[in-house]
Amino acid sequence: MTVIHSRLRDVSGSTQAGNVCPNRVRRTRRRIRRHVGLALLLGLLGAVTTPASLAADPPTLYQQAVHILGGNGNVVSRWHDALRVAIVGLASPEEAIGIVASAAGLARLSYSVTKAPAGDAAAYNTLLQDTPAYALGADCAAKPSHGQCPNLVIIETDNPTMQALSTTIPMPGVHLQALRRDPDLECFFYAFRDGRLRIRQAVVYVRSGLSDAMRKTCLNEEIYQAFGMFGDYTNSVDFSFNNVVAPKALTRFDQLLLQALYDDRVKAGYPVHHVATVFLDYVRNAGLEVR
Repeated sequence: MTVIHSRLRDVSGSTQAGNVCPNRVRRTRRRIRRHVGLALLLGLLGAVTTPASLAADPPTLYQQAVHILGGNGNVVSRWHDALRVAIVGLASPEEAIGIVASAAGLARLSYSVTKAPAGDAAAYNTLLQDTPAYALGADCAAKPSHGQCPNLVIIETDNPTMQALSTTIPMPGVHLQALRRDPDLECFFYAFRDGRLRIRQAVVYVRSGLSDAMRKTCLNEEIYQAFGMFGDYTNSVDFSFNNVVAPKALTRFDQLLLQALYDDRVKAGYPVHHVATVFLDYVRNAGLEVR
C-alpha cells in the first residue's frame, strides 16, 4: 500500500527512512519518479516502489523480496535493541500490541509496552513539548539509548494533529508534505537509523476514523514495515506490501521475509540480495514452492 519511500539525514546525523501510503497522491508519485535519478545522486531521496510496467511477468519471489527490502543496490536495516512501545490514541491498544508481538516474535526481539502518559495525540504532543526527554524528539533521536525513550511509537490521530506533532517528533519532509496535500492519507511509518543502519526508533501513524478493517490493515503493514521492510512491490499477490489501498491481511511470505531479515546470517548493512537468498531458504523449509 505504500507509495513513497524516503531516506533523509537529520541534524543529528541519524538516518530516517519511511513509507507513506496515501490513496490520492498520484501527482506526488509521478513527481518523485520523474526526479528520482537526481534525488538518488544527491543521496537525499530514494524511491523503491516497483511500477507494474517494470516488473517481471510473473515476478519471482526473489525479485519481490529484493524490492520490499529496499530495492536493487540497497542494503538492509533492522532493529538491534529491544522494543519499548508507546501506543497513543488507539481505542483498542491490544490490537496494535498483538501485531507488535507477532512481528517481534518472528524477529526474535523482546518488547515491552510503556504506559502511555497521555490518552490522545494532542495531549501527547503537549507532553513532548514539556518533557522532551520522555519520548521520540530531537534529543531522543540523538541519544537513542536514553532509558526513558520509547523507541516505537504508534499513533492514531487526525491529520492536523499529526502535522502538529511534526514540530516535536522529527518527520521526513516527504511525509509532512503528503499530510498537507492529502487530508485522507491513511497511514505511514518512518524510522531513525544509526550510522550502521540499525533501526533505533520508529513512528507509525494511522489516521483516525478509518474502518476497523482498514485500521487493522494499516497497523499490520506499517508495524511490519517498520521492522525493516521499507519497500513495496506493486500489485504483488504474494506479499501484502503491494501499493493496493484496500483492507487485506498479512501473508505467509510477509512473515517468512521478516524472519529471514532477522536470521543469524544477516546483519544490518547486508545487501538486500543476501537477505532475499536467505528468504528462499525459509520458503523451502516452510514447504512452499519457490518460483
